[in-house]
Amino acid sequence: MENLTNSQFAALKEFKRNVSDILDPYDTDPVLLKWLRARNYNPKKAEIYFREMYRIKQTYQFDTLFNAYTKPEMAEKYEYTAFLGYAKDGSVVRYSPIGKGDHLGFLMSLSTYDCIVYATSFIWEDLERQRKENARTGKELNEITYIFDMEGFSIQDILHKSVLEMALDMGRMVQDYYPEIWGNIFFINVPSYFDTAYNMFKPILRLSVIQKLQVLSKEHVPEVLLKHIDEDVLPVFLGGKRVDSNGNPRCTEFLRFGGKVPERYYVTNRCLLSPSDAGVTDVWIPARGAFNYSIIVRKPRTRFHVQYQTENGSIHVRLFYRKFISESTDIPSSDEYLDERDEKTNVQLISPGLRVQSHMVPLDYNNYVAPWAGVYIFRFSNAQSWFGARRLTFRIRLLDSDI
Repeated sequence: MENLTNSQFAALKEFKRNVSDILDPYDTDPVLLKWLRARNYNPKKAEIYFREMYRIKQTYQFDTLFNAYTKPEMAEKYEYTAFLGYAKDGSVVRYSPIGKGDHLGFLMSLSTYDCIVYATSFIWEDLERQRKENARTGKELNEITYIFDMEGFSIQDILHKSVLEMALDMGRMVQDYYPEIWGNIFFINVPSYFDTAYNMFKPILRLSVIQKLQVLSKEHVPEVLLKHIDEDVLPVFLGGKRVDSNGNPRCTEFLRFGGKVPERYYVTNRCLLSPSDAGVTDVWIPARGAFNYSIIVRKPRTRFHVQYQTENGSIHVRLFYRKFISESTDIPSSDEYLDERDEKTNVQLISPGLRVQSHMVPLDYNNYVAPWAGVYIFRFSNAQSWFGARRLTFRIRLLDSDI
């Protein structure tokens, strides 16, 4: 805080004032500064993303969701990430042997939204750990130390279109809605073709993230990691002295190393809906086209049940909210252009834009909640495809309100 210039301090005051209606106890000045730095100290741009995150948390009821979250059985058995401990600076350390993980197997076993909820649960878990550690030490740390172990990594995994789309979406989403959550980022045991994979992601990475990356060859792993992590926290196989209670230097008692997901968990290519089912809509969305489906909610906190599947590829989906005034004017046509950044369209984004791999695993999701009365618009976009149309089969229903 003491290093802020006068203009930066003024931007912080303005930003804090503008979002004062939605601040929670964890939104301290250092946290708000992260949102500002991610938007080059532009208070207006920072406010846009901060309010989007607030609406997303309301729509998915994040606090309730993650407090009661249970991992899918497949993910519990074959996950490849784990809490390791705390770094010397007091930050949470997460170890992820992504070279051992079956990325495609996860996508073939879970819907895109289930994958996102699963991945986001680790962020919330680590932030909660960090807050408890902050309370114990009296420090305020809001960054996580990540170790990404590339041993065993296959370039074929990341070249799969669905895996790449999912990874890019996750990278964008974390940077937009969890700004500067990454502290030190270590890529270890990198293969010779690491640069090829890295260059696929570099265009979406902000400079602040790139500056925190450290790529380590095998011989330099112990030396560098021990500068940041105590030897009694770092496992033997990473250069420390830690073993688990069984004396295993790989600490398999608490670390997870993935593995091939058995096909019995796959839910790919299962038809969830038939065009002849009650309430089902079946449409073809042309290349570069989009389709809006609107639903009016008159009672706040009404829950959605959303089901859809596609043919010929993934579909980009966003959920918008429009304050309801008149039924004749507030419901957009199926092909109306909608963009949350364009004030003329009068919509607010309440769910992050994602390319849903619904051609692989149909979506069947009922954790959406309509926080307010109004018009909710599901926008299915095929804008990323220059040539191929997508067949979309869907059913969206309102369930009884919780209150």
